[in-house]
Amino acid sequence: MPIRSYSRDDVRRRIEVIGDGPLSADDLISVVRRQIADHAWTYGLLYEATALPEAIDVLVVHLREATASLGPRGPVAVVSQGPDAVNVARYMASANVEIALFVNRRSAEEWLDARQRA
Repeated sequence: MPIRSYSRDDVRRRIEVIGDGPLSADDLISVVRRQIADHAWTYGLLYEATALPEAIDVLVVHLREATASLGPRGPVAVVSQGPDAVNVARYMASANVEIALFVNRRSAEEWLDARQRA
């Protein structure tokens, strides 16, 4: 599986996921399932990946279903310079996920910090 690490920081209310190589929609759905199981649905989420899936319709459906039963999800920051990252952000935004795309981790962390303080 290309997910290299998943860490939960309860103090910062943040999940950090680092992926290696191209991630599939199933990889991302497994992260969503773990976040739900960890009772961290409202935590901020930082994805750092070199490549994201292009076909993520299944992920969007999963996110919509989870949001319908769990309420709003925490903000999502995606750190990737891959050409498909913009498409992923558009798809996830269509699932009513507050999401932003970044080319570096520091900017993503600052964005998440600002949203989680509000």
